[in-house]
Amino acid sequence: MQDLQMGLSTVSQNLNAIWQDYLKHLAFAMRNLNMIIDSPIIISGYLAPYLVPEDLNMLLHLINENNPFTLTADQLLVGTHGQYTPAIGAALHYINRFVHEGTAL
Repeated sequence: MQDLQMGLSTVSQNLNAIWQDYLKHLAFAMRNLNMIIDSPIIISGYLAPYLVPEDLNMLLHLINENNPFTLTADQLLVGTHGQYTPAIGAALHYINRFVHEGTAL
């Protein structure tokens, strides 16, 4: 039983290291995106529901580290529609135009 518990703690540490590495790479990409676009960032996809507030704080810290254009906490959002968040966001421009101007495309 003790060997099994030691094995589980090692696996847990390895998974945590992999997750932290993923967050560092994600923050690098988001920092580059922020430098180019300078707008709020919406995180979506299969892993978005697993991001906890501590992860978002770490991402925000990593993004703003050595970055002249800081991103605030209210500019870092987690999508609520899973894998469909990008498609919904892309469609909003056209829906807004249709509602307010009555023109399609």
